Amino acid sequence: MAKMSKDDLRARDMLSLLLPGAVDDAVVLAEKMTARGKKHPVAFFVLGYAALMRGDRKEADQLFSRFKVGAVTDGYCAYQMALFDQTNESWERAERLYKRATALEDGFWEADYNLGNLYRDRHRYDLAFDAYTRALAVKPDAGATLFNAALTAEELGDFDIALDLYQKALPLEDDKAEVYCRMATCYHRSDRQEEAENYWAIVVDKYPDSPIYPVARVALFARDGDIDQVESWCRDAFARGIHHPLLYGRLSATLLVERDDVEAALDCVRTGLDHFPDNTALWQVMISSLAQQRRYRQLIAIGEELEQMGVTSPLIQQNIAVAFYMTGQTDISLDLFERLTVEFPDDTHVISSYLGVLVYSHQKSPEEIFARYCDLGAKISWGKEPLDIVPPHDRVRDKLRIGFVSQDLRRHAVVRHFLPRFLSRNRDRFTWYAYAHCIKKDDMTTTIKDLSDHWCEITDMSDLEAARRIADDGIDILLDLSGHTSGNRLGIFPYKPAPIQVSMIGSNVTTGLESMDYFEMHEKSYDPSQDNHFTEKFLLVKYVSDDEAVAVDPTVSQLFQQRVQGIASDPPQVKNGFVTYGCYSRLEKIEPRLMEVFVELLNQCDNAVLRMINISFADETLLRDTLAWFTERGIVRERLKFLPPVGLSLYLQSMSTLDFGLLSYPFAGGTVAHDMVTAGVPFVTRFGDDPQSCDGRRLLRSHPVTQAIDGVGDLAVRDYDRYLEVALTYGRDIDFLRRFRAGFQKFANEPEMDRFTPGLEKCFTHVWRERGGTVPWDS
Repeated sequence: MAKMSKDDLRARDMLSLLLPGAVDDAVVLAEKMTARGKKHPVAFFVLGYAALMRGDRKEADQLFSRFKVGAVTDGYCAYQMALFDQTNESWERAERLYKRATALEDGFWEADYNLGNLYRDRHRYDLAFDAYTRALAVKPDAGATLFNAALTAEELGDFDIALDLYQKALPLEDDKAEVYCRMATCYHRSDRQEEAENYWAIVVDKYPDSPIYPVARVALFARDGDIDQVESWCRDAFARGIHHPLLYGRLSATLLVERDDVEAALDCVRTGLDHFPDNTALWQVMISSLAQQRRYRQLIAIGEELEQMGVTSPLIQQNIAVAFYMTGQTDISLDLFERLTVEFPDDTHVISSYLGVLVYSHQKSPEEIFARYCDLGAKISWGKEPLDIVPPHDRVRDKLRIGFVSQDLRRHAVVRHFLPRFLSRNRDRFTWYAYAHCIKKDDMTTTIKDLSDHWCEITDMSDLEAARRIADDGIDILLDLSGHTSGNRLGIFPYKPAPIQVSMIGSNVTTGLESMDYFEMHEKSYDPSQDNHFTEKFLLVKYVSDDEAVAVDPTVSQLFQQRVQGIASDPPQVKNGFVTYGCYSRLEKIEPRLMEVFVELLNQCDNAVLRMINISFADETLLRDTLAWFTERGIVRERLKFLPPVGLSLYLQSMSTLDFGLLSYPFAGGTVAHDMVTAGVPFVTRFGDDPQSCDGRRLLRSHPVTQAIDGVGDLAVRDYDRYLEVALTYGRDIDFLRRFRAGFQKFANEPEMDRFTPGLEKCFTHVWRERGGTVPWDS
């Protein structure tokens, strides 16, 4: 070992004090060192760590900014600091410190072992396995390293390697039942059932009371989608007195997701918590169950109790933040998410949920929102190197392979927009691959599966596994249908499994990912000012001419009843004697100032009613509170038609009974805008520089019918004074409403022709050629 300087010895002393938690004593030594003018990196690290423990993140960041990994000269110090960072989930600095430790000290296998654990925690299984391999080259008989390397090989699907490592770990491990179960699992997953049964038999014979056995079997049944076996094995284990939090977690999750039985899931969790009251995973299932049942107020109350109990996790706090957002308390939600991104700076689920809510903010400027998307998008991409794939110019294609990734392949707004494109596709030129993250399934999931050229469920795959599958399928253009919406799989895209990657439909804002090449948008919707708010280039789609258009598959109307037939010539107010204004956006999309505009609208138009239908009103308390807010401002109850969510058919039918629509702000809501205009209902929409406010304006500018109606250009406004003026003027202008309805009456009665999908396919062909690829057709 090289001779250490006195400062390095003092640095070791400081870190040794941190280990037992004597932070104050370590700070004294660090302050003495810096007071003498010494700029030792460990001193700044210790002071930063102490500030972090005090909750002073700003001071901690300033001190850590003065800390340079490359200035550390002692491998032991680098290693111990990496352990502190890993514990506090500062993954990037921990990674650099582990690498620095191994660079400074040959044979430092512990550093590579813990680096492997760091990568494995972040689902970087390829890098984790490399790190474990380096550690084993130095210390081949390290049981924990062998076991974790085997687990990692199993995650990578390298079952023979995993089995070899498990065999080597077996004599070194105390819990041999778990090793035998892992080996049986490997044999099962590699379709060697006889060997699997042999190892299951060993566990049953030698360790009959081990809870690991039912846990392992249930995990396999869940992976294989055998829900009946999951339930049977869990209940059998409980009957035999075997209790384990993972069994209660699996059963409750099965009841929740697969059976859609929220109450049974909650009962199961409660029973599990009787046995394991401090188990975070079970509380997470409890919170998720309440979220699925939209019991947001109860969820928030339980969250407060858990905080007092000291039971918390990113998932629990994330669900609480979402609950505040779903109850219209967006500011509180964003404040909580901001804290979560500080506490868990590398948790991609927290990051994506935060970004999904951030676009609803009426306090942040478009520039601030975009900056956060770029900053946090880089966090999602951290440590994910692009896969080695065949470049476009080396691919021989009769048809381009289009893949799409979504968690919403069910009865969902995304599918309503996507299905027409999917069914109108040119099957002679394109082959479509579905990569489905099926958290929820319904009859539409089966329909899309049957209609797909290829179908692959990626629900139980890691991002890396899914990316490798996509790359192995040779996908040429990969579509993200989610953006930063719940359950997205954006973590796949930094691996660049396809040479061209496009975000479309699921979100109206940037992903913030450098690996996402394009954002799809209709040509007439494009505004050059939006360039500054997207990391992606725009894939601008043009409507094709009538002779290039394709007939819309009648399946679309059969499945969704999207088109409103028989739009009446007169607006409803002619018969009703009063004006019906409608806002169908969720409460979190409506900023408080717009609610005040609604009150002013009702005050100035005394023969008007306001209808609101949204998912937020599924919470009865929230519905009552919203009604009370309006009545306290002098609006009589009879003029407020507020309803919880209804089925799609009733929702679409109700659109046709509106006179005039009121789009939300700052998030306009493209689906609501689309449904209103196709029902013959015009709307007023406020837009700004932020992309999420522009959906209504984009639709008015791009729809083939609205372009031919005089006055439509006035419906998109920049401020609330004009918003109120337009709503009052055009909402009562019967001549304008008749002209608008006549345009869509004609549109609804014509054969449904798709002019968009052929245009999209032309864009696909164009960008493929731009990247050096070839296709055997001309256009």
